[in-house]
Amino acid sequence: MNRNSWILLVGLFAVVVQLICSLHGWNKRLLDLHAFRQTQTAISTYYMVEEGLAIDYQTPVLGKPWQIPMEFPSYQLLVASLVKVSKAPLEQTGRFVSMLFFYLSILSCLLILRQWTIDASSDGHRICDPFDEPALYMFWSTFMIESMALCLH
Repeated sequence: MNRNSWILLVGLFAVVVQLICSLHGWNKRLLDLHAFRQTQTAISTYYMVEEGLAIDYQTPVLGKPWQIPMEFPSYQLLVASLVKVSKAPLEQTGRFVSMLFFYLSILSCLLILRQWTIDASSDGHRICDPFDEPALYMFWSTFMIESMALCLH
């Protein structure tokens, strides 16, 4: 078996393990390791579903006036739009969008690596270092914007 076959096999194994871990947390509540950040994003998205899509979205975590945008709400707008169209539950839709962008970012990394020839003894492995943290987030099937930010970066 050549080196590329091993890399593909290990990569597929990692994706399967990640899917199993994500599905384990699929129906859990957002109150876990990243509870504050997840619930803040979910609450903002909830208000977009209930009151309409808006750039000056509500973030009821710091007190009145409630409209304190902390980032451009591209993730929240996408999740809220999908919830409105599909009538799917908010938490699972947010997790689905996070996973989708996580996998898209891996795909883009693989396409970049395919264009380069990197010696295994070089520092080429650092190209994929940004995936370490989102992979940790994905273990919990999170409702967070990080995977979308990584993919669009």
